[in-house]
This record gives sequence, structure tokens and C-alpha cells, in this order.
Amino acid sequence: MALGIACAGTGLKEAMALLDPMTNDSVNFVRQGALIASAMILIQQTEATCARVKDFRALYAKVVVDKHEDVMAKFGAILAQGIIDAGGRNVTVSLQSRTGHTNMLAVVGALVFTQYWYWFPLAHCLALAFTPTCLIALNAQLKMPKLEFRSNARPSVYAYPAPLEEKKREEREKITTAVLSIAARARRRESERRARDSHEKMEVDPPETTKEVAEVASKEKEEKKKEKETKETKETKETKEAKETKEAKETKEAKETKETKETKEVKETKETKETKETKETEKAKETKEVKDTKEKVEKKTKDEVEKVEEKKKEAEPNFEILQNPARVLRQQLKVIQLVEGSHYVTVKDIQIGGIVMVKHIQSDTEEELVEPVAAYGPHPEEEQEAEPPEPFEYNED
Repeated sequence: MALGIACAGTGLKEAMALLDPMTNDSVNFVRQGALIASAMILIQQTEATCARVKDFRALYAKVVVDKHEDVMAKFGAILAQGIIDAGGRNVTVSLQSRTGHTNMLAVVGALVFTQYWYWFPLAHCLALAFTPTCLIALNAQLKMPKLEFRSNARPSVYAYPAPLEEKKREEREKITTAVLSIAARARRRESERRARDSHEKMEVDPPETTKEVAEVASKEKEEKKKEKETKETKETKETKEAKETKEAKETKEAKETKETKETKEVKETKETKETKETKETEKAKETKEVKDTKEKVEKKTKDEVEKVEEKKKEAEPNFEILQNPARVLRQQLKVIQLVEGSHYVTVKDIQIGGIVMVKHIQSDTEEELVEPVAAYGPHPEEEQEAEPPEPFEYNED
């Protein structure tokens, strides 16, 4: 934290080299402090001035989204995102005034901010250390005249960072699963078998009868057994042989019918497999063609975007003209000057930044002032107050 406050807004490579290993430390509050300090150092730094900005922005987003990350590290990443984009990216952290004197209000704000560990709302006190990075020229009447500043640097060096792009989720098509006829038959047979088994289990034995009924039943059984024995003795060997021949014929017929059924089922399975394979190959071909067309379109769009970016880079000038008032970063003040042939002259050095007083040189011409723009938000004049309620009597019952 001390390193972050001391090197705030500088983008020092040495300071970032010290903080980089701390972002992967095993201790949670060390990672938290490293993330906050890195945001303080990288505030208002672009990829042109400090190449690590992009990596650390991605790190903050990753830590915030990661479900397995500790709450303390997440809190540090959220604070870091707020600090690096503070004030709409129009402020920086500074404990000194523009002339180099110590700003006690900013020092106290930074000191109280470091105590957020004991009470989280103290984190808001860092706003006392924020100073706007702007250049506003005022005339003798403290009004903003229309004038231009020249920044002797490429516009992309001190420009706003690019807005975040939301990733589009690709919706996958649901593929219906093919059901084979053999599988359906097997399921049907299984259900019939289960129904049969359950029906057999449901058969309940008859209730117990009296002794007389039991005796009669036992006598009947014995008689039946005797009759069976007599029948078996009466049956000759010829009848037995005839039965055996019949059974052999039946088994042969059953085997033949079974083989024919199996051959039919095999043929059906082969046909279904072939049809399925042909369908799958057709689908694969279609999906491949769609993917190829998509890739071609994406490549074309990427190539076009790259060409446009290359043209922009090639056409990007070495300077930029800014209008009063302007967003000018602290490191950009070194390359700022008034446009040649301007009707105004600064009273103090323009590289101090902030509010700069200017003097109108050409008394023959009239001063053109910047038109005031109404601030956004609710206006008290436009808001209509609610009418008071009608008089009424209150009875205590």
C-alpha cells in the first residue's frame, strides 16, 4: 500500500515488478493489497505509456469473476477496478498540489483509506486524494473563452481506454437421439416379462379350510395319483416313440422360426445402422460446411478490421488539437502548448495544468465564449411538488 501511494499515477516499471509476484501470493490480504496498490500506480496509464495496464485489467476482472477466489482478494480486485477507472478516468491520485506543495486534505484521505481494514466504509475517503486532470482556460471575467491547445503527441497515447466488449454466447443445437427398433422391441419384451412376473407374484394361496375339507382334498389327490400311474402303465412304447418324434419335429420347427426371426432382426439392425450412418455423415458434412462458412466470414471481418486499424495507425497524426476545456493527463502536460496565432497568452506556465488564466491580446476582435451546457440529472425547478392533502378530522376510537 505504501508503494502504491508513493508511486501513484506514475506507472513505474520497478514498482510493478515488485507488486507482480504479490498478486499470486498464498496469503489473501497480501493479494488484496497488491491489487489495490497496482491500481493506484496504473491510474490514467494507457498501453502506450505502460504495457502492463491491459494485463492487470484482465487480472482484476478474472479475480472478481472467479468462484474459487477468496472474498478478501475479490474485495481488493473490486476496489482496484474502481480506483483505476475513478472519476470516469478523469482523475488521478496525488498528495501534492499542482505547484508541488503538500495537500493535507489528500494526505488525510489516503491515511484514513488505509484503515478500511477496520471499517470498510473508510475506503470512500480515498476520494479526498483524487485530483482532476484537466486544463481550463479563464479570462479576466472568469469565463471560458473559445481557444485551442496543441498536444504534441499521438492521440492514441493519452486517449481513453477502449470500452469492454461482451462475449456472445453461442447457442448449441439440441440433437435428437435416434431410437432403434431392436431397442424398442427389447424394452417391450422386458415390460411384458415384468408384468407377467408381477402377476404371478400377486396370486395368493386360498385360505385355510376345515379338517373335513382337507381330508377330502387329500383323498382326491391320492385317487388322481393312482389314475396317473395306471395311465402310465397302459401307455406303450409305441406311443412314447410317437411323442418323441412329435417333440423332435416341434423343436426343429421352433429352431427354424427362431433363426428366421434372428436373421430378420440382424437385417433390420444393419439397415438402421446404415441409415443412421448416412444421416450422421450428411449432418457432419452440413455442420462442417456451416463452420467453414462461419470461419471464412470471421476471417474476412477480422482482416477488414485489421486493415481499418492499420489505415488508422498509418493516418494517425503526430499531434492533436484540443478545445477549451480539455482532458489533459498529468504526463501529457509536458507536450501541451497554445496553438500558433492564438488571440490569448497565458499568465502562468500552461504546463501547470488545472485552471489557467489567459490574457486577450487582440483588443480589436471580440471574445468568443464557450456556451454553458446544462448538467444532467433532476432539476429542482422542473420537479413539481405534490399537492397538500385535503383537510380531515382525526377521531380517536
